[in-house]
Amino acid sequence: MAYVSIQRNRNNLSEIEAAFLMEGKYCIGEIKAEDNGDSSLLRIPIEKIYNRGIKSLNVVIPDQAIPTPEPIPEPELPKPPYKQLIYPMKWRSQRDNDADQYSNSANECSYTSMAMVVDSFGLSHLAQGIREQLEDEIAYRMWTEYGQTANGTVELMAKYLRQEFGLEVKVDMSATVEEMKQSLDEGCLLIVHTSLTRSGHVIAVCGYDDEAYDGKGAFICCDPWGEYFSTGYQYGTDREGDSRGKELGDHVPYSYKFASAGNFYWSHAVSHPTIKLTAEIITPKNGSPTVSPVTSVDSEIPKSGLDLIKEFEGCHVLRDDGRVHAYPDPLSGNLPITIGYGSTYKLDGSPFHVGDSITVQEAEQLLKKQIKTNYWDILKKTIPYWNEMNDNQRGALLSFGYNLGAHFYGHNGFQSITKVLRNKEWGKVPETMYLYRNPGTNVEEGLARRRKAEGKLWSKPV
Repeated sequence: MAYVSIQRNRNNLSEIEAAFLMEGKYCIGEIKAEDNGDSSLLRIPIEKIYNRGIKSLNVVIPDQAIPTPEPIPEPELPKPPYKQLIYPMKWRSQRDNDADQYSNSANECSYTSMAMVVDSFGLSHLAQGIREQLEDEIAYRMWTEYGQTANGTVELMAKYLRQEFGLEVKVDMSATVEEMKQSLDEGCLLIVHTSLTRSGHVIAVCGYDDEAYDGKGAFICCDPWGEYFSTGYQYGTDREGDSRGKELGDHVPYSYKFASAGNFYWSHAVSHPTIKLTAEIITPKNGSPTVSPVTSVDSEIPKSGLDLIKEFEGCHVLRDDGRVHAYPDPLSGNLPITIGYGSTYKLDGSPFHVGDSITVQEAEQLLKKQIKTNYWDILKKTIPYWNEMNDNQRGALLSFGYNLGAHFYGHNGFQSITKVLRNKEWGKVPETMYLYRNPGTNVEEGLARRRKAEGKLWSKPV
């Protein structure tokens, strides 16, 4: 064994060991100095010392140098400016909010946008109270505990997000396009009151795309009222939780031209000190690397869960030419135009149009992107013991969440499944899943088959 010899310049072994530690050395295990009988030297086993010089202790190295371990390289990530950056965000509608003295669907855009941001950080469980929907609970708390009035929302919003969820909020009363993009680059989500839409409306911003609208650029927004056009709004569905993401206000591109300097009223840039969001990033065409978590983590999504979703969702519309064709929404007869397994946007973020077609492989790629962005990341952040589950168990919960909403855990209406997962009563999961089949409705038969399949997958050994 090799040793480092240290000249005896202290009164005893304990003082020398203490001095060694105080000099900022990083040691593996406990240092034990050994007296070799020499009155002037002490020896410390060399493997106890980790990668630091020992200048001030007058050290003699008799035989060999202190080994220096190989440094662990930091992953190289592209740096701004990006061509496109989009964070996952679950869209919520303000049209189904409670209508009482605290909540009114006509002016609930602020609370609904706050709820979308809180959801994105996986913190909605911190706001459980007397209201079923997170945005209604936020409205109730803002009015009853934070002094909300008809006016003066901006600072109260920031105060509420900081105190209730531990979020960091930077308020800018005259944010510009570049300032908003910089906040997104730094890992923030935005709540904004701008001229991107009609006056007085508040929306959430989860990204940007510099190549949208033929290079004019756009912010990627979750608009709780629907999708805004020059002719007015196209309305989304009047409920939350459409598993196919057909809501028209979901991840819509709003052009930078409506957000020129001087047109912004205010912006909240929201982040968390420890929870870091993962964005889909595409760098400019300058030879820089491209980072796309959606494609790079396909292997993370269990094939068993993906196959189960594909089985019950179906791929529409597959024609005789072997390609999947876009089709209008069955309810509206028009927007949103949908393709494959319920996708409404291409990989580049642009919407589909009637007449578009893709391959079956492309439809599956879109499905994986939707699962990764809107379901997988949320489930693994909110469901306890996620990393202790095997792929079949995670796949079963993925199918369950894809059908009933990624935020089911901890929410009203899902107390039974929440309890068994929280208490790690995994043997009860299949029978508990079966409770969620809408008994007595015309969809019970189909949901019962799905719940049985999910329960069977949960119990299947890997």
